[in-house]
Amino acid sequence: MVGDGQPSDLLSTASGNSDQHFGRSWTSLARAITQEGPENIGQTQGGLIRQAWPLLATLQGQILAQITSRDYSLVTQTSGLAVYRPAFRGNESGGVRLEITHNQALRQIGINRSPAVILHPDSDEQDTLLENFKLLVDDWRSDGKLDGSPENFSSLYASLSFDDLVPIQDGETDLLKGQAISELLRRWEIEFLTRAPRAMAPETAAVAREQESERGNRFSGLHSYISELVNTDDVVVISEDLSIQEFAQRVFNRINGV
Repeated sequence: MVGDGQPSDLLSTASGNSDQHFGRSWTSLARAITQEGPENIGQTQGGLIRQAWPLLATLQGQILAQITSRDYSLVTQTSGLAVYRPAFRGNESGGVRLEITHNQALRQIGINRSPAVILHPDSDEQDTLLENFKLLVDDWRSDGKLDGSPENFSSLYASLSFDDLVPIQDGETDLLKGQAISELLRRWEIEFLTRAPRAMAPETAAVAREQESERGNRFSGLHSYISELVNTDDVVVISEDLSIQEFAQRVFNRINGV
């Protein structure tokens, strides 16, 4: 909609004379750039993109900074912070993390405000661990530490569940966790490529144990950022599986001392 010409009235501009490279054609062009390489986009189009990119990158940075500044202002203007499932289905929100940290900082400098109340059910923590484990497997794969067909990795990502990770979690040491990881991946015919020992054969087993311990240690570090806040004075984490209405009532009761 176009208003009477005042900037505050402009919600959008008319699209009748928009550049042909935007809209659907721009989507196809973007796919060619990201997936097929610049040689497939044409010299003229490539020149336009190279000219526009510095401006777009600057604009992107300004937008991100403005969003962060706006969110900080909103948090500052309130007397507390209520956060509903910031790791929904294992997808952790980095922006929400910054808002929680900002709320903590305000309390620590003496501004009178309530601790942040966060709903983070156990199911979200489990999903977060699952998603982070998949990213860890991706890292190992990118580093050339895993051997398996693309189909095997796709099958792993599609069918892996949190229950599959329980034996790894139950490992009492990093070594046992690492061994459980190896056993898990073998179910999808994915194997670790063991680094060749620098000494003779008798030390091969020691090298393998060292590598498995390192993998187990990496797994031990997988958790959501919410789990790091559980025992702090500036945050109250509720791990129950509440609806948004039940959570709102719980926050209301805390505010009113019920």
